[in-house]
Amino acid sequence: VMPPWLHQMPSPPPNGVVSGTWRRVGVVVAAGSGMSSHSSRSPVTLAAWSPLVVALHPSLKIYSPKEWLERARSNPKSLRFASGGNGTGSHLALELFKSKAGVDIIHVPYRGVGPATTDLLGGQVDGMFLQMAVAKRHAMAGKLQVIATPSPQRVPAMSDVPTLSETIVPGFEVVPWFGVVAPAGTPAPIVNRLHSELQAILSSPDVKNQLAEQGAEAVAIGPEPFARFIQSEVIRWGELIRLVGVKID
Repeated sequence: VMPPWLHQMPSPPPNGVVSGTWRRVGVVVAAGSGMSSHSSRSPVTLAAWSPLVVALHPSLKIYSPKEWLERARSNPKSLRFASGGNGTGSHLALELFKSKAGVDIIHVPYRGVGPATTDLLGGQVDGMFLQMAVAKRHAMAGKLQVIATPSPQRVPAMSDVPTLSETIVPGFEVVPWFGVVAPAGTPAPIVNRLHSELQAILSSPDVKNQLAEQGAEAVAIGPEPFARFIQSEVIRWGELIRLVGVKID
């Protein structure tokens, strides 16, 4: 079974056309662990953003980012935040927040987002950086309190939820992304053709609506800017991973 923090594609001959989905966390962990998986793939398309939110258990009675920050600062290690596992997006978002906000929140890694969400709903942990689509459903049922998003702008699907950047940590930004890559050495005409086909698919109203229902936004960024973006992510998250010593289970 492929680990949840890294989606890899098969490795056919260099002239193959098989492509695969590469999640942000795969790039991040590869960078932090010294792996070079980002150089063994040819970027094709940055396909979509999938925003996170800060979701808390209602028993905390914390209703704003400011209250959350004040609680964390006044009571170090009193809050327990879940993640889908060491090195996952929810974990790295938490570590970045702790670093930028100067707080000490206990990280509780789970083997997957599902078990982590279950324990959050049950009050065994206090909070989590959770996918917006999942959190919104439980928030509407009164089972979670969504207080902020780490996205650079407010998310249209939850426009009343403020960003962490506008409230307590200026410049704070974490947005999970999904991209399509091909084997390293895939000829440029094939990469460009794949991107054109994907761009057409991601631009269709039906696909956009399906992604929006899941809290995601289609972007269809091309091979060259996608490659530059990957490199910037490798640098950014690799530094954090080395700083806090993130290890993979």
